Amino acid sequence: MLANNNQTAVNRIYHRMLSQNKVRNRIVIIAIVLTTFMFTSVFSLGFSMAKNISQMELRLQGTKSSIYLPNPTNTQLEKLKNCKYLYAAGVQIDAEVMTSQDEKYSIPLRYYDHTEFKKNLEPAISDIVGTYPKAENEMMISTKTLEGLGIDNPVINQKITMYLDGQPHEFVLSGWYTAYNKSKVCLVSKDYVDKQGYTMEQNGRLSMSSKEGRQEYLREEIEETISFQDEQKLDVNYDVQQENRGNRMVIAVCILLIALMIVLSGYLLIYNVMYISVTKDIRFYGMLKTIGTTPSQIQIIVKRQARYLALIGIPIGVCLGSLVSFGVVPIAMEMLNINKDEALSSAVSFNPFMYLFSVLFAFATVSISARKPAKLAGKVSAIEAMKYIGNVSVKKRKTTSGGKLSRMAWRNIFREKKRSVLVFSSMFMGTITFLCANTFIDCLDADSYISHYLHDDYVLYGGESEQEYENQEIVTMTDIAEEMRAIDGMGKVY
Repeated sequence: MLANNNQTAVNRIYHRMLSQNKVRNRIVIIAIVLTTFMFTSVFSLGFSMAKNISQMELRLQGTKSSIYLPNPTNTQLEKLKNCKYLYAAGVQIDAEVMTSQDEKYSIPLRYYDHTEFKKNLEPAISDIVGTYPKAENEMMISTKTLEGLGIDNPVINQKITMYLDGQPHEFVLSGWYTAYNKSKVCLVSKDYVDKQGYTMEQNGRLSMSSKEGRQEYLREEIEETISFQDEQKLDVNYDVQQENRGNRMVIAVCILLIALMIVLSGYLLIYNVMYISVTKDIRFYGMLKTIGTTPSQIQIIVKRQARYLALIGIPIGVCLGSLVSFGVVPIAMEMLNINKDEALSSAVSFNPFMYLFSVLFAFATVSISARKPAKLAGKVSAIEAMKYIGNVSVKKRKTTSGGKLSRMAWRNIFREKKRSVLVFSSMFMGTITFLCANTFIDCLDADSYISHYLHDDYVLYGGESEQEYENQEIVTMTDIAEEMRAIDGMGKVY
C-alpha cells in the first residue's frame, strides 16, 4: 500500500477548521488559560510561602548558628572547617559591656569575623547600610539598639558615645542593619578587640551552622573530630532549619495535591469541549475518510488544533498567574504576620522551575485531554460517521401524566450518559479544586500559625541576675509565676 503524501492538504484543513470553530476555540483557550493560571499562581504562592516562612524563622532565631564551642583553639578551628555537615564556622569575641548615659541600657560589644558576619548573621538580618567596622573606633549597630540610644535617623560616621564605669567612650557609626530578635549586640572591629587584649582562646567562641537538617549529624561529627579541653563543651541550641525543612515538605505536599486537582479539573474541562467539538464534526471526519484521509492524519488534525490553542492559552495563563501572585502572596503573608517587626516578608518569589512545571503541567493536560477525542475521530468509519448521532440511549416510556418539562429536561440531560458523566465530573472536580484552594488559603491565618508553632500567649523575660530584685517583695521568677497563676482567667503558667 502506497503512502498518501497529503500533508499540505492536512495543514490546510487544520487551519480552516480552526478559523471556522471560533466559539469552540475561545472556550478551549479560556479553559487552558484558567488551568495554566491556577498552576502558576498556586506554585508561586507555595514557593513564596516556603521561602518567606523559612526566612522568618531564621530572622527570629537571629543567626544560622546553632552550635557553639567556647574558647576554641586555632587547631580546633582548622579541624572543624573540614566537617562534612558544616555550613559555616565563624568566630565571635566578646568585649566590654557598655551602657547608655543614664545607665538604663546595657550594650555588649562583640567582634565577628568575616565568616560569622557574612554566612551566619547576614541571612538573619536585612536592610544593611554601610560596612562592617574596620577602624578601631568604628562600630555597627542594629536599628533597635540605635532607637534605645535615642538615635532615630542615623548617618554614616555619626559619633556615638557610650559609657563604661561612668567613663565616656566615643565611637563612629560605620553601618547599621535591621535585626528581628532581642539581641542588642554592637559589632566592633578586630583592631578594637586586639588593642583591648581580647582573644579567641580566652574570650571567644566558635559559632557553627550546619547544613540544612543536619544539626545532629554535625554535632556527632564535631565530637568525633576534636578533643575538648578542660571545662570545654558544646552548647547546642534549637535549629529552626530542621523545622523549616519540614514546613517546606508540608507545603510541597499541599501544593502537589492542589495541582493534581487542577490537572483533573482542567483535563475534564478541556476534554469535554474537545469531545463535544469532535462529535459535532464527526460527519466531516467521515467525509475526509471517503477521500483517502487516514485515521492517523485525522488524529493529527484534532491534536494540532489543541496544541495550537495551547500555544495561545498557556502564555496568557502564565502571565496572569504571575501578575495575580503580586496581590495574593502579600495578602497570604499578611494573614500570617503575627509580629510587629515584620520578620515575615511579603516578597513574591519566582523560580524558573515554577514556570517550567506550570507550562509542562498545562501542556500535558491539553495533550491528554485531546488524545481520546482524536482517537474517536480517527476510528469512526465513513458509513458510521454519516449516521452518527452520539452514544444515545432511547427508551420508550408510557405515562398518563403527559410530558412534563422537568421530566423532559431530566431525560435529556442523561440522554447521552457518557457526556453527562463527564460534565458532572468536570463540575465536581472544579468545585473540589475551589474548596481545596480556599481551605489552603483560609489556613494561612495567625491563629493557625500560633496554635501550631507558638504554645504560649505571653513570655516574661527576667534579668541575667536576681540581685536587682533583692530589695523588692518579688525576688524570683518563681514568685512572679505564682502571682500570675492567681490572676483571674490565667491558663497554664510554666
